[in-house]
Amino acid sequence: MRGKVLKLGIISGNDGNRYSFCKEDITNQENPNLEHLVGLEVDFEIKEDKAVDIYVINDFTNSLKSLTFNNLKSIKIKYFIGVGLGIFNFIPVIGQFLSFIGLIVRAVAIYGLGKLAHSKTLFKNLLLGGILSAIGSFMFYITVVGMFEAGMALGIPSVGFGFSGVYIVGLVGLAILIVGFIFTYKYYTELALITNKKEFKKIFIGYVVSAITSVIVVGAILYIIIAIWELFVWKNINEINEVKKLEKTEENQELEDKS
Repeated sequence: MRGKVLKLGIISGNDGNRYSFCKEDITNQENPNLEHLVGLEVDFEIKEDKAVDIYVINDFTNSLKSLTFNNLKSIKIKYFIGVGLGIFNFIPVIGQFLSFIGLIVRAVAIYGLGKLAHSKTLFKNLLLGGILSAIGSFMFYITVVGMFEAGMALGIPSVGFGFSGVYIVGLVGLAILIVGFIFTYKYYTELALITNKKEFKKIFIGYVVSAITSVIVVGAILYIIIAIWELFVWKNINEINEVKKLEKTEENQELEDKS
């Protein structure tokens, strides 16, 4: 029998009848959240007016619906879609637009992850880290380039440092960039705790090193390697810890240490 999950514990069959069910009757999903099944197409057997041996149909429509759910599976899918769209960044206009959409999709995934872990700081740290790093990098970059071009034009490579205003802009940009790195570090540290993946801390260090060496080819190659590594770590995330439980665990550990 085919049908659709009408509400929690109720399937509306194609025969016009309604059948109750329990999540234990769902065969092809491990520990499913019943709220996330509402609206999905299912195939099931009928036993004593109840739906049993239920299979959630993995078709395109169900897949699209599942993206609206805030569970680990949908969060990972949205994150990978965002990364996939970012690959087209090298294509003028259209590719950059797709890359921007990908950035938004990834942000939505991290926001959902924060909600799932009951974290008030995960998304905020990501947002502040990204914005401040972008602003700081831009200010520092145009300062360095401006000083270099001015020096080359006058035949004195160091002449740019004579322009105090430009020099100050570069220092302010560097300071903003460092603050951005601090927020990004907080994001990766919390992400490591929430997902039980300590690799995220090393990934942050890798990104910092790639940023510092970005003026040479090694920096770009290192960035690609770190990005691929991060994708593999995301793929292997199997559980999400709630921040409140982590805080209680840390408090209990502190009490044990004191005693």
